[in-house]
Amino acid sequence: METKHSYRVVAWWSSGRTGLAKTAIAEYSKFEYSDLEVQVEGSIEKVDSGYAFTEIVIRPNLSVTAEEDEVRGMRLLQKTKTLCLVSRALSVSQTFDPHLQVNQANKANVLV
Repeated sequence: METKHSYRVVAWWSSGRTGLAKTAIAEYSKFEYSDLEVQVEGSIEKVDSGYAFTEIVIRPNLSVTAEEDEVRGMRLLQKTKTLCLVSRALSVSQTFDPHLQVNQANKANVLV
């Protein structure tokens, strides 16, 4: 049996104030966006006591409707990672790899 495995989880914002969109940062920012997808990939390895996570990669993908929202959107993604209680509670190595794209064709949603 292999000693290292990777697992991938993909989560999407659905509507209203659910998921990642429901944070103090999002509530106060009133930031408009068209889509939010967060992919998380975890690697585990066999250790003496069984299996343990050795690395977690977090890849939020944020789509905004206007180019002027790119800097603010990236700043809010970074702030969310810094303040995330789950991320702060994990002792495993984490990589945060945010992506932002401007998609002017979609109707904007507001983080509240």
